[in-house]
Amino acid sequence: MIAVIPPELIHSILLFASAKEPGVIDPDYNTLCQLALVHPTWTEPAQSLLYYHITYRKSIAFVDHALSIAVEKRKLHHTKILDIGISPLGAVPNSHHDADETRLVNILTVCPNIVDLAIRPHGLYAIDPSTVTKFVDLVNTRTLSIRTLRLLDYPVQSPVVLNLAILFPTMASLVLGSESYISPPDTSFDLRLEEFILYRTVRADTLSWFLASSKTSLRVLELRDPVSSGMAALLANHGPSIQTLRIMNYNSAAAGIVEICTNLKELVLLNVPTLVPMPKLPHTLQHLAFMNQAYVSSSTLLPVVKAIQTAPSLLTLRCPQETQKHSEFPLLAQACDSHKINLIASLPKSWMAVQ
Repeated sequence: MIAVIPPELIHSILLFASAKEPGVIDPDYNTLCQLALVHPTWTEPAQSLLYYHITYRKSIAFVDHALSIAVEKRKLHHTKILDIGISPLGAVPNSHHDADETRLVNILTVCPNIVDLAIRPHGLYAIDPSTVTKFVDLVNTRTLSIRTLRLLDYPVQSPVVLNLAILFPTMASLVLGSESYISPPDTSFDLRLEEFILYRTVRADTLSWFLASSKTSLRVLELRDPVSSGMAALLANHGPSIQTLRIMNYNSAAAGIVEICTNLKELVLLNVPTLVPMPKLPHTLQHLAFMNQAYVSSSTLLPVVKAIQTAPSLLTLRCPQETQKHSEFPLLAQACDSHKINLIASLPKSWMAVQ
């Protein structure tokens, strides 16, 4: 019998006990609070997980706590993921979940280990110059840990999204979660992005601005809106570097994106293409997945059956468990077997599960 449970095993137990269903990224705060009271050896690891991921709805309460004089500063070092709303400096917050710009700088100062930051800038405004100065001072004082920046829920014509993007020099992954029709600034965007996720449409010149320095560094590209006709030409120089491509709304223009990704290793599609022909898979492709989210009895798997026969490097094909009920699934399984492709029919329905 084990007298003392190893810390790494306790951490795994707490992760498992507090986990929600696949695809749900919000932590179960109530369960973690209860687990912290089970045994003294569980308190510290449970608290570290409690601080690890701060969601949008909990963010203001967390900010008030983190900036109070009563907080144990060492606990703030556990915070790695933060989702926060901000409003213009000196303005009345648009939401009771919002903080002003100054408090954002303050929270990044006391939480030095945040690697994944989501900002929801509410309002049509630009970042105040005094806030920019504070960001610059912070960056000059120490290196920020932020690797992923998610800009969400911003107004279509707000320049704030462009202001914020240039403030995080350690960023490697950028997520744009809303439409943007603001023209790019005169200053260049010099960051070499490794991952770029686009929820909605942005102007072509703005897209070029964001990716100007990422021609050889971009590895992951995710497009959720229907691909526009000119995007393949715009990304032509980036294509050879892209290794993972995720497309939610497949159309003829999206096929052009697949074609320019000549060294692609992974391709994820939301549904099996039917109205538009399945793209010709690159010879370098090793992993293919389709979600079949709009699963209906009239859908067909034949485009996939045909496509995998011309993909000599393909190692795995992932699809939802429900696909096994499809009348054409035996054909798909047979094609995978004959080409020594590992067929995994256990993919969750959530698009987040493929990331």
